[in-house]
Amino acid sequence: MKKAVAKLSREAHASLKKQHEAFKEKFGREPGPDDPLFFDPDYDVPTLLADSKLRRELTKAVRKAGLDVERILNAFGFEDEEVQRTSEKRLLKSRGLVSLEIPFITR
Repeated sequence: MKKAVAKLSREAHASLKKQHEAFKEKFGREPGPDDPLFFDPDYDVPTLLADSKLRRELTKAVRKAGLDVERILNAFGFEDEEVQRTSEKRLLKSRGLVSLEIPFITR
């Protein structure tokens, strides 16, 4: 199996090492290949950090670094929530709908 290699800055390397150490401290073991790199510390088992928490943490870090929050969020694939809601409303309105309801299905 061929491995991908990425060159990281010292800061990025230090950040990933810190995540690795946090994982070992939280779960008492080395992370496995299926474990999330950015995990939710509120769970007792390795659980991927939810988008909302990731966005909040990323926003705090970007502000602390003095960078353009919107630009960085967009680079990571986070669309502005207000723009997203407006786009969804416009789409629904164009189709003659007021809201979209998805029924809960049980089996």
